[in-house]
This record gives sequence, C-alpha cells and structure tokens, in this order.
Amino acid sequence: MKRRLFIFFTLLLLTTTVSNLEAKNVQYLEILGKEKEFLSRWQITQVNKNEQIISGNTLLDNLEVRTIDGSTVEWINNRKHENKQFKAIRSNEKIIITGTENDEPIEKSINVSTIPWFQTPGFLLKPFILSDKESIQFLFLRIKSLTPILLEVKKTGEETLTLNNIEHKAIKTELYPPNFLKYFWKASMWFDKETGNVLKYDGLVSGPGSDTFQIIYSN
Repeated sequence: MKRRLFIFFTLLLLTTTVSNLEAKNVQYLEILGKEKEFLSRWQITQVNKNEQIISGNTLLDNLEVRTIDGSTVEWINNRKHENKQFKAIRSNEKIIITGTENDEPIEKSINVSTIPWFQTPGFLLKPFILSDKESIQFLFLRIKSLTPILLEVKKTGEETLTLNNIEHKAIKTELYPPNFLKYFWKASMWFDKETGNVLKYDGLVSGPGSDTFQIIYSN
C-alpha cells in the first residue's frame, strides 16, 4: 500500500512539473544565398520565472540555449555539415567552451566581463523591443571561430510588415558592431510591436563577402 502511494505521488509530482513547463513552437523560413531554403523549427520552453530553454533545428545547426534572467548561460551546438560539436557555459565573467572539431578537442576560456550574452538575439531581444530603450549592447559568439563579438542593436523606426498575408506593426532595428566594423557589416531585424517577437532578419550569414541570409517568420 505504501509503495502504491509512493508511486502515485511520484507520478503526480512529475505530471505537475511537466504541466508547469510552458512550451511554444515557432517556425522560420531561412534563405541562404539564392538557392538554399530551410524551414527551421524552434521550441521555447519557460522552465520557471527566470529560466528558459530555446532549442532549434536550423539549416546549419542543431542547438540548445539555456538562459537565466534573459541572458545566455549555456549553449550546446552540433553543426550539421561539419564535424564540430561543442558546449559553451558561462561562469561569472568567463565563458568556457569544450567540444571537438574534426575529432580534435576544443578547450577555450574567454573573459567576457559582465556584458549580457545573447546567443539567440532574435528571441532574447524581446524585453528590449518592448521597453523604452533606443539601443542595447550584448555579446555574441561567432560560431566558426568561437570568439566573442560585441554587438549593438538600435531601433530605427516603425513599419508595416506583411508576412503570410498578415500585416504586422513592426519595429525595425539595425544590428552592428559598435566600432569601425559597422561600416563593413550591418543587418536589419524587424520585431512585432505588440508582442516583441522577431519577424524577420536580413543580413549576411557571416562576415563581409559571405552569402546573404534571411530569416522570415512562418508560423
């Protein structure tokens, strides 16, 4: 009898825990260059008030990002077309990266001060979009070199964006490094004015000279 009660309460606890997780599924059309298209699938899970897990199946990667208070604390990534897998974990003012590339070990430790880390900025910029702030700076890790770059995003105005025959009141932003590099690399992002959700990205897939890359909200 005691064992049955134990199993019952265990199942009840697990059911309650699972039901408290709020998961949202979204899809985005990715367009790389003029030929490659892929419908990426994302799941955003609210673990608790402060913690969120963002997992994605994209054109180039399978990834999972964990955030605390809106800033990235862990990033797990498997490149689809390269022999490269790694995990990056923030520990105070350092990001520690371990993994393998072409069967060779990856071991890096990067000093990053207290700057917030947004590895999936499209999702993590939502509080900024809904705020009165005009610009914000954050850290982003380049996926090829696994080195940090400081980026700034600035609101530039409002537009009406039509996606899938639906009109969205959108806030347009510009994304760029806050130094001389902004003259060589810049991207545009649009966010829904009411929800703060990312609607579109238009820029380059990597640095200057790389293929154009668009991400467009599908559903």
